[in-house]
Amino acid sequence: MDMLTRRVLPLLLLALAGCGSGGGVAIEATSSTRANVEKEKSWPTPPRLLLTIREIHAHVVGAPAEHPPRRDGLEWKTKNGHWRVVTLERPHTIDLLELQETTIRLGHLDLPKGKITQIRLFLDEEGPNEYVRPDGARCPLLIPSADQTGIKIIRPFSVHAKEDEEVRLVIDFNLKESIRKEEGCTYKLSPVFHVRVID
Repeated sequence: MDMLTRRVLPLLLLALAGCGSGGGVAIEATSSTRANVEKEKSWPTPPRLLLTIREIHAHVVGAPAEHPPRRDGLEWKTKNGHWRVVTLERPHTIDLLELQETTIRLGHLDLPKGKITQIRLFLDEEGPNEYVRPDGARCPLLIPSADQTGIKIIRPFSVHAKEDEEVRLVIDFNLKESIRKEEGCTYKLSPVFHVRVID
């Protein structure tokens, strides 16, 4: 078994916090329990899986539209809703193999209660977006269509945020099912997600 696929269940956790008459989304990254394979003595250093996020887009239904600049060429208004964007102050690099029982704040999205039908994570082209092997080799990540349409998380999320209440939307990134080694020093990332809402 490839050492990278033996890591299990990193998460992206998005905490939807109610505020005022509507709500907002405080976007954070975290990871669940994984195999401690990095402790094997034959590895000079633990491996790393790096993603650098620059924007987060959310498709919403039942909330007023916003129209900040878009970079992916998609129309703001859609048949059943519109898109909202979290533009990060600076690109944020996370190591999906390192996060465990911790959270990292990525940004905040004002969001009245309603339904989120899709989330897209847009990576920074300058990176790093790569797998760093224990021997120090830096291997590029192939992520299909990520540069055009982002990493898609397509689920209907019904958010019922109320004043002084917090709702958490947990996106469970299953690394074991998402990573595949290609030829040479190349890895393909086809994200597999499981989603649940905690209120």
